[in-house]
Amino acid sequence: MIKKKMTKAQVFKDFVMGKKDLKIVKRDLGWWG
Repeated sequence: MIKKKMTKAQVFKDFVMGKKDLKIVKRDLGWWG
């Protein structure tokens, strides 16, 4: 599975929709510092 860079909005939307748990969201947001 290839990981593609997502915008903060996309990550947040996935979290709100329940597609991601908080650990994954934090990891994804780590890309922006």
